Amino acid sequence: MIKDDPMEGLSSPEAENNEMNFLESEEAAECIKVLYEIDIKWRLYYLAALIGGLRRGEALACEWHLDVDWDKGGIYVNRSISKTINGEPLVKSPKLKSSQRFVKMPDFYMDELAKYYRIWKKEKLLLGDAWEGGEHQYVFHSGKGKPYYYTTPTAKWTKIKKKYGLKDVRLHDLRHTMVALLMEAGESLSAIQRRAGHASARTTSDIYGHVTEKLENSTVKHFNQFDPRNLAQKQS
Repeated sequence: MIKDDPMEGLSSPEAENNEMNFLESEEAAECIKVLYEIDIKWRLYYLAALIGGLRRGEALACEWHLDVDWDKGGIYVNRSISKTINGEPLVKSPKLKSSQRFVKMPDFYMDELAKYYRIWKKEKLLLGDAWEGGEHQYVFHSGKGKPYYYTTPTAKWTKIKKKYGLKDVRLHDLRHTMVALLMEAGESLSAIQRRAGHASARTTSDIYGHVTEKLENSTVKHFNQFDPRNLAQKQS
């Protein structure tokens, strides 16, 4: 025990806020084109973020037999891998209960996922005793059944951006892109909140306030037609 608080008189460190960014509609379309030029496994991983809003660790923890629902056409998010300790993934439940969710995916994604599953099963069969995944069936594994090191998708994304000249957004910004595009499309905040795994629709609104401000500026333009000066000119 010590008598004095060693932190007394010191100011608390300020958390560094990473500015949120996202891809506009045209940029997102270009990104998807690029993803169809890379390996199917990584294509599906990054589309899960861009279209499904999955966080990096949520996609890494995804398993075929536990999380992929072919009948409903989507992915259950129940776990996340945020760290790798001594070569082993640390698999935990998401921090928030609201993060546990079902994410409906478009038909083209599920078709691609089915194609990749057939490839995945053949690769596992060929590995035989060299399989290191045990009973786990990680969708995105590093070659022998174990999930990728938790920072690998970020490093891979950096290389893809540079190689194809994509807009310099973070991997997590692909998730922001999904939310921003849905908001611009006019989807309800509650539906977007559930898909993104936010605690409430207000959380979604607060986090993406800059997007809603952009939409407000856009929608208010529709009322310029009611400008009395314009109406007067039409009547004359």
